Amino acid sequence: MSLKKITIVYLPGYAGNFLEALFSLDPATAPLWEIDNKNDTPLTRVTSYLKFRQNKKIVHMHDPESKKVPDDLTNYRYIFKSTHPAEFNFQNFPDQVLLVDLDWSDFSNYWLMESKKNFDYQLARLRANEPRQNLQVKKHFNTKIISLNQFLDRQQWKKEYEKINSLLGLPDHPEAADKLYSFWYDLRVQDYVRKFDQVPPEQYSVYCRQRLKEEERGTPGIWQIFYERVKDPQWPDCEQEEDFFQLPQWIQQELISKFGYQPQKQV
Repeated sequence: MSLKKITIVYLPGYAGNFLEALFSLDPATAPLWEIDNKNDTPLTRVTSYLKFRQNKKIVHMHDPESKKVPDDLTNYRYIFKSTHPAEFNFQNFPDQVLLVDLDWSDFSNYWLMESKKNFDYQLARLRANEPRQNLQVKKHFNTKIISLNQFLDRQQWKKEYEKINSLLGLPDHPEAADKLYSFWYDLRVQDYVRKFDQVPPEQYSVYCRQRLKEEERGTPGIWQIFYERVKDPQWPDCEQEEDFFQLPQWIQQELISKFGYQPQKQV
């Protein structure tokens, strides 16, 4: 049996690990976590997947320790791998590349940037050159698009799930897929849908600018996060920590005395 290798390429924060698990529920796909080989069904797969995460109390869907890819893959027709553009191997071509796309709608921008903020920017870190690498993957490979927007919508996600299954020749497993999707949606989307209703329209552009800035420069570092959190809107930008000493003296003093910043040695 020929094994078809399918790579899901996604920018950090674009739910690649969830999608990797979702399309690995069918017994024809190589399991990516520990399963009961004697009772290998889509429902037992999703149950074991969620049990591991719930017991570990992991909020991020990715955990390298959970990966249990079998040594013997001869009994499987497909194997999925999710990867960021920076780790994509241009020399080792998969049989199919699925590229996760997120549009620039107001809710998409809000969901992505608020998610990263709630992760304290320690997860889903975007490197400055990754959007360009993402475009290179899209340009040079026969990529098919997974619309993340559809998965952000409880009413639309099944259509996208079924579309990708049809494209790959996989059967649908609505009960198991719904169980996994509900876990992910409740974890990563539900609160943002509720809170977005309270965001005034004049704030929408703020999230768009934040996303544009991150795609240009990458996810902010520790100094940038700290400075953006405490700065007054009238303060000047200060992208690099070494530029602290270029700030007005009174701002330096306030950062030290009020916010507890400890200046690094001036070079």
